[in-house]
Amino acid sequence: MKKFLLFALILLVGIAFVSTGFAKEHGKEEKPPVAAEKPAAVEKPAPPAEEKPAAEAPAPEKAVEKPKPKPIPGFVGKVVKTDTTFKTVGVQRGKETVFFDVSNAKLKGYKSLDDIHVGDRVSMLYKKDALTVLKLSSAKKR
Repeated sequence: MKKFLLFALILLVGIAFVSTGFAKEHGKEEKPPVAAEKPAAVEKPAPPAEEKPAAEAPAPEKAVEKPKPKPIPGFVGKVVKTDTTFKTVGVQRGKETVFFDVSNAKLKGYKSLDDIHVGDRVSMLYKKDALTVLKLSSAKKR
């Protein structure tokens, strides 16, 4: 009895795998393209066009494409808060504000952490376990 059940189970599993290979999707049958036979058209020679001198012919103007600026890597935003005692900087992008620990950060555009002011536009980027602070623009002076 066990051999019969095992044989039936193997047979059902085999049918299940084989039948999926033979199944076709309806509507996705590929038909070879039929070449439409058209009668050969008789071409008439074009009448000679009056040629204008090259100096008078207007040159087609091409739209000058401006190169796209490279995206700035990292978290780009505006400084909303600086804390020199805990060495953190709060950067706002859109509605979200993220605070970064800048105690061991590499500074580009700044001489020290005290030069980072509220309103500056910066990019915070992590490279090799170190934070890089890149100054993009300064805050407007009042």
